[in-house]
Amino acid sequence: MARRLFAGLRFVFALCVFKGAAGTETLVIGIAGRDVTLTCQNASQRALVVEWFQGDPDTTPVLFSSDGKLPDDARFSLVGNASLHITGLRPQDERNYTCKEVLNETDHLHRIQLLVASGPAEINVRIHPTTVLPNGTLYAKKHDILNFTCTAISQPVPTIKWDFDPSGSPHELFTEVNGSQNSFILHHMSPRYQGNYTCSAKNPLSGFQETLTKELLVYYKEDLSSKEINATSLADTIVATLNSAQLLHEKEFTCHGSHVLEQEAKASCTVQLVDPMIISDPVRNCFIGRAVTLTCLLIAGNPPARITWLRNISQPETEIRSTGRFHVSQVGNVSTLIIQNCSRSTDEGYYVCKAENYVGLKEMYIHLTVTEPVNIGGIVGTIVVILLLGILVFFGVFLYAGPRFCPKGTLLRTRDTSDILVLMDSEDEDVLTEAAGDPAWHKAMVRANGHATWPTESFRAEMPSEISLEEKEAGTTT
Repeated sequence: MARRLFAGLRFVFALCVFKGAAGTETLVIGIAGRDVTLTCQNASQRALVVEWFQGDPDTTPVLFSSDGKLPDDARFSLVGNASLHITGLRPQDERNYTCKEVLNETDHLHRIQLLVASGPAEINVRIHPTTVLPNGTLYAKKHDILNFTCTAISQPVPTIKWDFDPSGSPHELFTEVNGSQNSFILHHMSPRYQGNYTCSAKNPLSGFQETLTKELLVYYKEDLSSKEINATSLADTIVATLNSAQLLHEKEFTCHGSHVLEQEAKASCTVQLVDPMIISDPVRNCFIGRAVTLTCLLIAGNPPARITWLRNISQPETEIRSTGRFHVSQVGNVSTLIIQNCSRSTDEGYYVCKAENYVGLKEMYIHLTVTEPVNIGGIVGTIVVILLLGILVFFGVFLYAGPRFCPKGTLLRTRDTSDILVLMDSEDEDVLTEAAGDPAWHKAMVRANGHATWPTESFRAEMPSEISLEEKEAGTTT
């Protein structure tokens, strides 16, 4: 990371002013590319002419004069009829300047030494042999020999130093030199030398400083070539102690055993280390004032893992134990957390089921939502009442409207809405009167349009003497 100090500094005066009979002397420091003003210290209102020289007035021509002498370089100008102003300062402008004030009586000289500072710029850091990761981080192999080189351009020569910031350790200064390059070598790189390496280049004249930092990692492979564990026993059980480098997932260890009397007959068993693995319902719901059970099932893990419950919002990394409204229990590989009298303000949020053994750990997040209970009985009762009211309204309308709800029957009855006049002899009238007393006669009667009609045609066939009015009129016509 590069940074520039004193960015707002326009120019610096290191002002050592010496006074003597011959005049005064001043040291001025300017920054390349910026402007600088050289002030004539002895200029007064009584001065007739002010002249500027690049060097000694006795050996160099006039550079600039207040009486109209203009320089060849347009970067030079006169300010206030006395001070020399230079824009776009260049390194070749570094030299001695003399201000000469011409009075009526005598001439006064004022000498100025101008130093031009530039840089540091183009700072470069190289660490090799290394490999660059996509994020810009460097890595090297363990036991490699690394060369560290830092270069920078500055006028005057910069001061370059190397700083090392190891992870979790205090800052350490490696080297510091006055020059445009600073290099050193590290032999037998080890993980304790991984960290941030910073190169700083400082201009001793202007005080400007540039820095560049590189992060270096040291990669290495664990030595797992040894597969034997130095553990023996003459008993039926043997216990072996493993170090952290041997506790790897799915690593297998084989135990060989034999009887003291039969060394040739051997038996063996294999033990495999496995990371813990758990499953659980990721979302649970609890009604306010009710109880809820969170379940966590351990499906893998050797050696057996210990299951704990944590709360990661209100009490992060705090184990939940059986107390108060909480009850934690484990039966076999199943661990449960029971929360009594759920409260939205204190219980809602994430819970963590954590399974850990010597090989690794696994965490499962469970989100608990606390809601108001829903009155299911009231909803069902409301629906039933609405259905019953609908049925009652339907039958009420049906009974009130009568046959108008049966259009088919109405059409059948309206085919012949005219009354029929039957003429009969007096003898047939007696027969008809007798038949009217028969109940079957009444059953054959129907109502149509509010008038009585005669029975069906089968009944009419039994009375051949019946003659309709139409038939009689037709016969009369004939």
